[in-house]
Amino acid sequence: LIVSVAPAVAAMADLPEPDSYFGDGCDPSVTFKPETIAKIFNLVWKSKTKANSDALKLSAEYMRLFVAEAIRRSNDLARNDGSATVEASHLERVLPQLLLDFS
Repeated sequence: LIVSVAPAVAAMADLPEPDSYFGDGCDPSVTFKPETIAKIFNLVWKSKTKANSDALKLSAEYMRLFVAEAIRRSNDLARNDGSATVEASHLERVLPQLLLDFS
């Protein structure tokens, strides 16, 4: 898994500052569909438990925030390591604290 930190950026000096790609500038239209969240829930729940639409929308927003924060932290770590790309190892290194922060 290799994710480009910024499209067509070769030099680290050209990478955007964190506030310019996250925070208030985060695009809320990019999210998980509630139907996808419902399918994930159904895979985990062994009973016929169902979630109402508001719970699914809230869970989709929670997942969007979690993924955005994982990307932001991985990007910051890659920048600190002097890398122009975010690799799986960057994500692996931020996940323990991220999971604790979101629990």
